[in-house]
Amino acid sequence: MASPKRISRFQFMNTVRVAKLPLKLTYIHSRGDNRTVFDGALMLDSANKVSGNYTLGTGNCKLKYSYLRDEVITFEQCYDWGKNIWDFAVSR
Repeated sequence: MASPKRISRFQFMNTVRVAKLPLKLTYIHSRGDNRTVFDGALMLDSANKVSGNYTLGTGNCKLKYSYLRDEVITFEQCYDWGKNIWDFAVSR
């Protein structure tokens, strides 16, 4: 029977204000798979958010814009630089 893989992980989260808007930042380093990820989300107002994600050393970088309409319908568009593609989603 194989022993379970041990994974240690360090995570740092903080929120700062940029032009009076909250910017949520997250830094994650996983030692088991030797991966470092940076996440950020800027809340423009209660309905609009811009977020980004970057995995160090992989070229994986995503930028996403989300719009919440009438507190019920969410429209999202995302660009993935690693795959060079756009992704669009609508959810209710």
